[in-house]
Amino acid sequence: MKKLVCAYIYDRSPELPFNLENMDKVDIVNYSFAKVNDDHTIDTSRLFHLDDILALQNENRKVVLSIGGWGADGFSQACSTKENRKIFVESISEFVKKYQIDGIDLDWEYPNSGAAGIAYSQDDTPNFTYFISELRAALDSIKPGLLITVAVGAGFKCVTDIEIKKIEPLINYLNIMTYDLGHSVDGAYRHHTNLFKEKDDPQVSGDEAITWYHEAGMPYEKIIMGSATYGKVFTLDKNDAPKGHYPYWRIESEVVNDKTVKFVWNEDAHAPLIILNKNHYVTYDDPRSIKEKCAYIKEHNMAGIMYWEYNSDKFGTLLRTMYENLK
Repeated sequence: MKKLVCAYIYDRSPELPFNLENMDKVDIVNYSFAKVNDDHTIDTSRLFHLDDILALQNENRKVVLSIGGWGADGFSQACSTKENRKIFVESISEFVKKYQIDGIDLDWEYPNSGAAGIAYSQDDTPNFTYFISELRAALDSIKPGLLITVAVGAGFKCVTDIEIKKIEPLINYLNIMTYDLGHSVDGAYRHHTNLFKEKDDPQVSGDEAITWYHEAGMPYEKIIMGSATYGKVFTLDKNDAPKGHYPYWRIESEVVNDKTVKFVWNEDAHAPLIILNKNHYVTYDDPRSIKEKCAYIKEHNMAGIMYWEYNSDKFGTLLRTMYENLK
């Protein structure tokens, strides 16, 4: 089974062009983000580099439009009734037909959850299934083979708030966001994109999340594991707020030369840390942890790996590691 490498590309600004020279190693581009308007149509006004991204399409590389993202409201409302879903699906279909894009990635974070400050309802769970079913029918009528992928959170509640067995026949791949998994909770070193759990770790691991979705009814062959091309600063002091993010390009070009920091590999978590000082550290993915994830993917015959986000790995180091270890 061919293993896929999938990259999320976040279009932040018209003034920030993309360096797309490493795209020969990517199978699916998740172009982010379209939003959901109050009238249940999609808002594509933030797709500043649409033409550049569409130019990446070829027989070996697909481009899908990602709708949603953290804090993106409108899904619950747009899926709440058959009439609203019809408007939503027709708006998506119009975009697909106009630009001949290869499919849609649904990034509702999350059905039946107000964690991101968005509207939600217990009815989101069945309504999401109805919506995917109606979108599947619409895309099939446009062109057989168009993709539907779904980005999902790694928490157990994210699993139970989606009807996995019902949506499984309707989608092509499930992108599990096995990053942003944890934070400093107890004064111990923790990780945000670890493959396995440490002993007595209260936080979820990538392996645990993947197992939950598989046991809920998603075949391994449709599961894509998430990885991170950014580090998060955590603290050992529970009264001290974390201090920000480190894109991987900064870690490999700047932090690696800092003689005051310490690089540590956690054998249990299969994840690295950078200890900045007595309180602060960076949790992230590096080539070694990516290799471990690729080995896990092959062992379980999963669909492949995806990562957030392309621009944070601007030298392509982690992307090359994914490609070389899956291809």
